[in-house]
Amino acid sequence: MNKPLFVYLVALLTVGFHFTGLAAEQGVRHISDDKNLEELVSAGRAYLDTGLYEKAIEHFRNIADMYPATASAQYYLGFVYYKSGDMENAEKLFKKAVTIDPQYAEAYYYLGAIENKKGDHEKVLDYLNKVVSLDKTVQSAYYNKGVTFLVLNKPELAVKEFAYALYLAPADISSLTGILEAYERLNLIKVQKRDLLGHDFYVPGNNAPDRYGNKKEDPRIFLVTPSGRQRVKIEGEKPVELTSLEDRRGSCEMDFPGAKDLRNKSIRFQVRGIKGDEQIKLMLRDKATTRSSVFFLKGITKEWKTFSVAVEENTFAYIDLSQVKNISFGLLPPKGLGKDRESMIFIRKIEIISTD
Repeated sequence: MNKPLFVYLVALLTVGFHFTGLAAEQGVRHISDDKNLEELVSAGRAYLDTGLYEKAIEHFRNIADMYPATASAQYYLGFVYYKSGDMENAEKLFKKAVTIDPQYAEAYYYLGAIENKKGDHEKVLDYLNKVVSLDKTVQSAYYNKGVTFLVLNKPELAVKEFAYALYLAPADISSLTGILEAYERLNLIKVQKRDLLGHDFYVPGNNAPDRYGNKKEDPRIFLVTPSGRQRVKIEGEKPVELTSLEDRRGSCEMDFPGAKDLRNKSIRFQVRGIKGDEQIKLMLRDKATTRSSVFFLKGITKEWKTFSVAVEENTFAYIDLSQVKNISFGLLPPKGLGKDRESMIFIRKIEIISTD
């Protein structure tokens, strides 16, 4: 009889069902041939991103009424209901979306999320299997299948799902922890949830040194202009000024001294424009300096306005969200502004908050 292998690891995360990696925006691929619908959806995202669910529901309900035979229009309204906590209406609309378009992976994905909340794990697997049959790159679908198999006490099946999730996202510690949990249930290993030094886990205060004596460092803010990159401080109500003139566009960047895990996080900040109708081009870079896809933030006015951009929901693709090193805020002037006209916005109170 083989003796269990004792493994000591830094178990930072508890294996649990979570939905990541899909966003309502991905439905845009279904409507790329309808520019009017794209513009309507983009306008509604401003309400959703700032947590104005009642206005978002009203906006997307109008879109769904205008496009009753378009799957993405029904999906978006369902997604807003899902975010607002109305699972009953969300489920109806997701089902309507897949009735119109049986290839709509995103709708099946969130139907699985709703069944998980109900506790019907067999239906969860049915929906997640449908997702991966349509798109084999949805990493969180495989991860959540693994968790579901653990709930059903089928660790031998969970291993395969966690392993493929880890293959798709090698830096995902949740998938690694899932594999170890499954192996432990199969009596192949024993996981002791302590760190490598044998300490029990603890969460230090914001300004407390870690166990190695290193003090936590705040993110560093830099103002980027054609003349160079200058470090600045954003304290209290003091803003950073971004200016655009001709083809010289200012930006500000937030650097993290160590890689920052932005999964389940939002970027919150306040901004106001001089003319109104300016836009911010938001982009992330990871530890490998890979650039994310770009998120365009609209709705800037002449008055101070708070924006909260959920990182995972806004699909910053192509990068490792667990190893983010830099966030860039670039100014895009209003459309139609002459080349010789100056545009300006102010940004303040930039912070990273949890979406849990």
